[in-house]
Amino acid sequence: MLIVTPPWTSRSWALPFLSVLLTPEEVDRRLGRRHKTVPDWTKQLVKLVRRWLPDRDIKLVGDGAYSVVELGTACRNQRVQLIAPLRFDACLYTPPPARQPRQMGRPRLVGQRLPQLDHVLDDPQTFWQKAWVAWYGQGKQQIEWCSGTALWYRGGQTPLPIRWVLTCDPKGKHEPRAYFSTDQTKSGLSIITDFMRTLVC
Repeated sequence: MLIVTPPWTSRSWALPFLSVLLTPEEVDRRLGRRHKTVPDWTKQLVKLVRRWLPDRDIKLVGDGAYSVVELGTACRNQRVQLIAPLRFDACLYTPPPARQPRQMGRPRLVGQRLPQLDHVLDDPQTFWQKAWVAWYGQGKQQIEWCSGTALWYRGGQTPLPIRWVLTCDPKGKHEPRAYFSTDQTKSGLSIITDFMRTLVC
C-alpha cells in the first residue's frame, strides 16, 4: 500500500496498489510448486517497484514478517529503506576491525558482539530521550527511546548495517518495542514515527 495524506485531512491513508496471493506451504506442496514466504515475495516486489520508479526514494514499512536479514540486504541493494520490528535477541555486532598489513586469513565479517537489546533495555547506564508521538491511533503519548547502529548478522548471511531503536512507555502501560531501519543515517525518532504512522492508516 502507498501511504498518502490527502489535502483535506491530517490523517494518512493507505492506498493498495499491488497485491500477490500468499498460499500456505501445505497447499504449495500439494500443487507441486516451490513455496514462497513473505520475504521471498517481498524481495520480488521491491525489485519490481524499483524498476517502475528508478529515481524515487522508497521506504518500505512492514510487520515482524519483514524482520529478516536477507530481505534487508535485498532492500539495500535496491536502494530501498526497510523499517520493521526487531527481535530483542537479535545478534548485533560492531563493524569488523581494519585489516593489518600482512595479516593472514579471511577478512572478518563483523567485529565485537554488542549487548542484546533486552540488556540495553535493563541497563541503568542506557541514555533515554523523551518524545511525544502519535501512539497507534490513540492520540499523543510520551515515550522514551534510545538508538544506535550495528551490523545485524546471522551465520552464513551477509551482515546487514542497521540503525536500531528501542522504545518504552515511562508510565509502564505499553510493552517495550524495538525497530530497525536499513538506513543508518535516519534518526531513531523518525523510524518510530514512520512505523507508527503506517500502522494507524
